[in-house]
Amino acid sequence: MTESQREKRLFEVDTLKCPECGLDNDPIFAFCEECGARLTSPQGAEGPGKARRDERQEAAAKVSKKGKGSYVVLVILLLVIAAFASGRISPPWDGGASAEVDVMADAAEPEESQVVVVEEAPVHPADPSALAILSSDWDWDSARGGEGAYTVDVILYVANQGDEAIVAMDFIARDKAGDAVAADGDGAPLHGVGLVKPGEKGIMVAQVKSSTKGIKVDTSSYEITAATANSRAADYSCPQGAISGNHGDNNDFYDISVTNTNNVAVSADSKVVAVFIKKDKIVESDATGKLAAGIKAGEQYEQKDAFYDPNFYYYKEHPDKYKVFVIDEKYLCGNGDM
Repeated sequence: MTESQREKRLFEVDTLKCPECGLDNDPIFAFCEECGARLTSPQGAEGPGKARRDERQEAAAKVSKKGKGSYVVLVILLLVIAAFASGRISPPWDGGASAEVDVMADAAEPEESQVVVVEEAPVHPADPSALAILSSDWDWDSARGGEGAYTVDVILYVANQGDEAIVAMDFIARDKAGDAVAADGDGAPLHGVGLVKPGEKGIMVAQVKSSTKGIKVDTSSYEITAATANSRAADYSCPQGAISGNHGDNNDFYDISVTNTNNVAVSADSKVVAVFIKKDKIVESDATGKLAAGIKAGEQYEQKDAFYDPNFYYYKEHPDKYKVFVIDEKYLCGNGDM
C-alpha cells in the first residue's frame, strides 16, 4: 500500500455495531459510546479495528515529530533575529565580524546590596530641653521706632547641656500679668539667634516688636519651645573682641575690635553685640550695631561707630568687662557655605 493510499484509508469510516444496543461505533473504540459494552470485531482482536487504530497512531506520531521539528526551527530563527537586532552577533556581510552568539555577554552582574545613608542637613531641629536661659536684658533704652511701633533687642545668656551646637531657639516670655509677649504682635513665640556650643554658655539675640514701650517681663516665665542645631557650627566660634573706644559729644558712639578665628568669612551686616556679664547675669548690653563690611577668615577687624548707646552707664567704670560678639545669622542658620 502506497503512502497516499495509507493516508486516504485513515480517513475512511468503518463502523463496529454494538452487540448490546446496536449503535454504530468508530472501529478505533474498544467500548460502545452509548452503553459502554465491549466492542468485538468480527475478525477478532487483530481485525481491521485494531489495524486502523495502529495506523492512525503511527500517522499521529509522524505529524507530532514534524510539528516538533518545525517548532525548534522557529525558535532558533527567532533567537538569531533577536541577536542581530541587539547587536550580540554581526551579520556575515559585516566585514567578516564574528557571528558567535554569547548569550551571557550582556547578563547583568548581580549588584551588591547598597546601604543608603541619609545625611542629616547641617541645620536641623534639636532638643529644646537641653537649653536654659540664665539671664536676659530687654534693652528698652535702645528701642527703635515710635509710639505704637517699637522694636526692642532682647539679649539672652543661654546654657546648653546637650551635645549639639545650637544656633537658634523659639521661646515664650510672659509679662507680670502672665500674658505671653507677642513677637511682631501676632502672638508667635520669640525667636533668638546666636551660638551656644555643647556644654557651654553663649549669647543669643531676639528682636521683639511691641506697641507698648517698657514691658515688664517675668524672667522666670521663660519657656523654650523649639531649638535649631547646625553641625557646621561645632568647629565655629562667633568672632569676639572688645570695645576699643568711645567718642562723640556724650561719648555715645562706640568703636570695636574683633578677630575672626574661623576658616570662613563673616557676612557684612552681621549683628554686633556688646555685653557685660557678671556671675551668669547680664549687667548691661547693646545689640544695635552691625558690621559695615565682611570679615575675612583669620582677619582682625576694626570698626568705628559700630553702635550707639546713650545709656551705657557701666562702661565708664568697667570698660574692660565688656565683650563684643559678632553673630552671623546667614552662616549660623543657613545650609550653604559662606
